[in-house]
Amino acid sequence: MEESFNDEINGVLVDFIEKYAKELGHPEVGNLIKTNNPTQSLKDVLKLAGKSGHTLFVGVDEYDAPANNSVFIGDTMGMPDAIKKVGQIEQFFKETFFAPLKEGCGGLGDRNAIISKYFLTGVTPAFRAGFSPLAEAIIVSDERELHGICGFTENEVKTIVQHYLREDEQGADGIIHTMRKLYNGYYFASSDYNESDPQPPLLYNPHLVFRYIRKYNSNGIVANPQESTAVHSTHVLKSISDIGEFSVDDLLELMISGSVKSKIHAEFDSADLLSIGKDRSITLSLLIYLGVLTRGPKGNLRIPNEVIKTEVLERIHNYLRDQDAIRPLLGPAFDNLVRGNINDFVTLLEAFFKTRALRSFFSTNEAMLQNIVVLILDKPSYRVPELRLVIDGNKGKGEGRYGFHPCDDYNLWRADVR
Repeated sequence: MEESFNDEINGVLVDFIEKYAKELGHPEVGNLIKTNNPTQSLKDVLKLAGKSGHTLFVGVDEYDAPANNSVFIGDTMGMPDAIKKVGQIEQFFKETFFAPLKEGCGGLGDRNAIISKYFLTGVTPAFRAGFSPLAEAIIVSDERELHGICGFTENEVKTIVQHYLREDEQGADGIIHTMRKLYNGYYFASSDYNESDPQPPLLYNPHLVFRYIRKYNSNGIVANPQESTAVHSTHVLKSISDIGEFSVDDLLELMISGSVKSKIHAEFDSADLLSIGKDRSITLSLLIYLGVLTRGPKGNLRIPNEVIKTEVLERIHNYLRDQDAIRPLLGPAFDNLVRGNINDFVTLLEAFFKTRALRSFFSTNEAMLQNIVVLILDKPSYRVPELRLVIDGNKGKGEGRYGFHPCDDYNLWRADVR
């Protein structure tokens, strides 16, 4: 890690010196860059910038990536040795990188500060306090006025699609129709919004937008949409146990009801990561910061889009396959339903409800039933998001019909089941 850190920091500083050579007085790069001591290189470059009479705007992207990579990879997830390793990484970066930056920022309101603005992205609260000496850093991602900096709006995505893929407005609309379901849906501001017209508008994950567009440009179609790149979301979901204070059962309830209430922690310690899958509010807070969940219209937490939903469903599906009352019914229910026979599906649905609390049965509405169908029918990676279950409330008992019927919308089919 140290060797990689040396190369990265010194490489960035060399690029900076060469780009702003005139403003810095055409310094000798060799006099500033210390090959085995990038911390001193950083201090010397900051000192030189200060002497030139200029101030700096420093940006740090993927701020807590080193700590995330230590905690959310492999079998160390949530283990004490992983947390201990995070502490060591925190100390390393604090001394070698963030301490010089803090010195460059000066004291609060210091007119002689070399760094006038300091902007960080990818900050998970678990690492903010220990990882950065800048205790006065302000969290802005939940501010309504700055919501747009957290992702792409649909208008921005449309502009990118038209420019990069050279599509007219009609062609771009078709591409965005697909991308909207897959990658849109993020809302970070700590304020309510109108679901039919969210303001500020819901956001797209920029990284996934570009990956989708590049793949579309190469192949002309994206048959297998790119998986989520939410930071280590798969590892976090796997850490949620079958039984506990926060378990897969809580994910099930989230999927069925569509949203969940929870307090969001703006600050917590890296040691709190040991509580993932145990402490409900810590777990849900981490899931929102990692992009697995986002804010709903009334402040509740919800799953933002189809790509993330598939990841959550994978975890739930594995859980259901371990349930003796459910496992043998899953395959026959799906196989026979697509052949027009709903009997095995009804049996599966009854068995599923027997595993839920009685209140779940009585509070179930059509939307919740649709979510249950998504949960229990087929393997999530083979799921067809456009498949919908519609309950015909006008029919009396014994007047049922079933089968797949096309709707006006070309990409939507409904299975009418009574």
